[in-house]
Amino acid sequence: MANKLLRTVGLAAGLTVALTSLTGCDFFNWGSQFAPTPAPTSARPSPSPTPTPTPVVTPTEAESVTATGSLEFNSFPVSEVMTGTCTTGDPLTSTLSDPKNDFYSTVDMTVVIDKTNLELVSVSIITGADSEGGVHKIVYDATAPLAGTSARLTGAGPDYQISGTMADQDSPHGKPVTNLIPVVVKVRCGV
Repeated sequence: MANKLLRTVGLAAGLTVALTSLTGCDFFNWGSQFAPTPAPTSARPSPSPTPTPTPVVTPTEAESVTATGSLEFNSFPVSEVMTGTCTTGDPLTSTLSDPKNDFYSTVDMTVVIDKTNLELVSVSIITGADSEGGVHKIVYDATAPLAGTSARLTGAGPDYQISGTMADQDSPHGKPVTNLIPVVVKVRCGV
């Protein structure tokens, strides 16, 4: 009987310890206090490396003035009534056009001049279609002149004249050909 009493006391003591350690737990909330919890996370996301923006240097816009000009190639006048603008900065950029040309539907021309050194930088001329459907693209680039091309600038402003031999990419009857032709360009800035 003594063994039975000891077992009952041991069981009662174990039950008492178990109940005191589980105080505050109700039946439906049994595992919530003892369930594993995830490691705490930072409320702030870690900063990702962001590239430093490269500052953009914007050139100051040069003022522009009205301009007029004329164009001839192959010793024939193409336009005497070209109008447009010249920038007053350096380099001088003259953009002229004749949108109602008699022979070509349009004629557009851009001339760039280094005013400091009084040197021609480039000439670009594009015409609309002629009676044969040909479109002319005449170019001269002083930094990389094509073989056989040359151009000379005269005048110190407001009147400039460019004369020389330039590459003409023509497309008569839809067949592209490149020829070297004589070109004379006159530009007057600040009319």
